[in-house]
Amino acid sequence: MLSVQPPILHRLKKEYPFSYITWISDYPELLPVQVDEKIKFSDRTVSWIATRTFDICLNLDKDHEAIAIIERLMCEHKYGFGMDEYGRACALNPMAEQKLLTGIFNDISKQNTKSYPQEIFEIYGYRFEGEKYIIKNTSTRDFRLDQSRQVIGFNTGCGSRWPSRLWPMEYWQ
Repeated sequence: MLSVQPPILHRLKKEYPFSYITWISDYPELLPVQVDEKIKFSDRTVSWIATRTFDICLNLDKDHEAIAIIERLMCEHKYGFGMDEYGRACALNPMAEQKLLTGIFNDISKQNTKSYPQEIFEIYGYRFEGEKYIIKNTSTRDFRLDQSRQVIGFNTGCGSRWPSRLWPMEYWQ
């Protein structure tokens, strides 16, 4: 298995070296090593985590479950996406508004020239400085990659949630 460490976690650990990072996920076993507390998403864990207090909360998802969680959390600073008075996803802070619009309007999304990491850094109010993803092999299997050449990975799936994002077979060479 490969462990992928997103650039934003490096910045957070740099800005807050004594931080304790908690992350809720359907797949906690896939979360990066910088995450101190990996919580499996369930009704029970959401009820439990809603009793805790956090300094900073970030939600990058616009789905109902994720925005319901961040709305319930006691947190001094919230970033990313939450819920408006009609139950729809909204930006929790001004820096998240552009990312929200690119997710809703195709024409705005097509005009966007920012990378995903750059957008995420900006949601936090940080300037992206080219920080890289760190990918480590945490498997007992031997993946010998030629490190002298550039390695490119392809995610060939999209899951049932976003079937429109599946790259058609006829486009592959």
